[in-house]
Amino acid sequence: MTPLERGKFVKLFNREGWVLDFTTSDFDTFTLESIGVALCSKYNLSKGKSLNKFIQENAGDLADKLLLDIFLYYETQYEPFEKETSDSMVDFLGNTIKSEYASLY
Repeated sequence: MTPLERGKFVKLFNREGWVLDFTTSDFDTFTLESIGVALCSKYNLSKGKSLNKFIQENAGDLADKLLLDIFLYYETQYEPFEKETSDSMVDFLGNTIKSEYASLY
């Protein structure tokens, strides 16, 4: 995976310090099962900052595995997935809008 592709994945998953809908405990469990490292516990940072730091330090197969595992979670278990990736959402005024996540997806 290229650095640009990794950056797009991080933008898709990192929601201002949150990573999708994971709690800190759930994210540690998820990353431990995925790559053998509980990221928040290791870095003592928010989920988003821990993910960013790990990707910066491990720009290779391990980082790619984690991002692809989170992507699989995003597509299969993340509840707002359908709404976020729809090409035609409608706001409260009836205007058609495109989610920023739809273009990243």
